[in-house]
Amino acid sequence: PPSTARRPRPRAPPMTTFTAVTVASPAPARVGISRPSRRSRRFARRRSLGDDEKMFVPAGAFGGVSPERRASELMNAMLTYVSAWIVISQLENVAPRRSVAGEDAGEDGEGEARRVTTSHEFLLDYLEANPVRDGEQWLIALTRVNPTLAERIMAVRRAYAEEDFEWHNVAKLTSESIAAGNERAMREWLKSAVPQSA
Repeated sequence: PPSTARRPRPRAPPMTTFTAVTVASPAPARVGISRPSRRSRRFARRRSLGDDEKMFVPAGAFGGVSPERRASELMNAMLTYVSAWIVISQLENVAPRRSVAGEDAGEDGEGEARRVTTSHEFLLDYLEANPVRDGEQWLIALTRVNPTLAERIMAVRRAYAEEDFEWHNVAKLTSESIAAGNERAMREWLKSAVPQSA
């Protein structure tokens, strides 16, 4: 007859020091690409442009100076050149009046007219012989030969830059010129890329 003795229960494996972790099954993958949120797009743009959201200009582009500094140097030279021509125009207008006044004022009036005419001719010749490439260096050189004219040009340059020059118009005209130039370049490229019909 079969034995009625109970079989020994198998012993469980000994516990280890690791704790059992239940891993949930991964969620089914979604089909398609989700559109990034506005916040993530803004963050990506900030990463590409930098923290201040401005384009990065390599330091070697202008020898280590910023584009704004380089632009100010070019504007300095241009305003110096313009101021020299303003002074030339002033002297040109003053000389005839001095000459007419000299007929009644005597020899002193004639001498003043000659002085103004001489300054006018001198500045014309000096500007032709010494083109303005660096505004500061040009004025320094002028002070060595004619400090009176140099001082007058400095005063005119400062007044013109602070009161008469339309800085806001420069930004407007530059933006319009860039937009028109881009459009013209693309139009020319399209004309060359598309074969012309006979």
